[in-house]
Amino acid sequence: MIGGNDSEMKQTVKDLFAECPVEEIVNYIMDIDDKDESEREELTADYSAFVKKLSEREPVDTGYIMLGILYGDGGKAEKETCLYNKKELLENTDRDSEIGKLTFEEVDKLSDEETDRLAVVYPVSKNHAYEYVLWDEILGYEVLSDNIKEFGLIPFVSEIAYKMTYFGFDEDELAEIREAFQITMGEIDKANALPEDERDKVIFTADRAAASFSFQDNRPFEEKERERILTAKKAIKDKIIEYNTVMRFIDEI
Repeated sequence: MIGGNDSEMKQTVKDLFAECPVEEIVNYIMDIDDKDESEREELTADYSAFVKKLSEREPVDTGYIMLGILYGDGGKAEKETCLYNKKELLENTDRDSEIGKLTFEEVDKLSDEETDRLAVVYPVSKNHAYEYVLWDEILGYEVLSDNIKEFGLIPFVSEIAYKMTYFGFDEDELAEIREAFQITMGEIDKANALPEDERDKVIFTADRAAASFSFQDNRPFEEKERERILTAKKAIKDKIIEYNTVMRFIDEI
């Protein structure tokens, strides 16, 4: 149960699925995905079968941990269950980062130069995507009771369920998608290793995409630059929230 003590075994994602009613998962997913009420019956059947299947699976320990991050005001659109490699998180997190010392008000007052500098500062080990990960591995991810209390059990489990089933409930189809994704990422890695002039020819950048669709952003440079800086400041604020969340729970890992 949520709220145990240090002497208890570490909780995993599989433990959480056993605690969360399917109806609550369906309610949450219908809300965040703006589903019509007519879809409820089919979704309930799909997720009931999905959760039952998970209950019969054996979790795999891969050394990863999940933390729920409450961005912004904590609204559903700003809740995220993030995945971290525990070793990377412990070894690579800057426990004295300048990011963690900033307030939102200070971010709003940053110069453009300071905004650009801080936008590429990453005090926390990167979080990993898990939409394509084997279900047995996801079930074995460690979770922290105190973090789940803060984030909410139903949102935590529902966010994971939503990502696990983003490409459907058929594991054979998911395996094909996973293989295609891995091939694509391999090609991107090869492209990124090329010299810059060659790399630009093969990577489909946002500018090239816009050009291919005959879309041109004709706004004045000052307007585009202002939007860029505002986006960068939002990203810095998100990093502050992620950093502070990690620092609150890092000693429990």
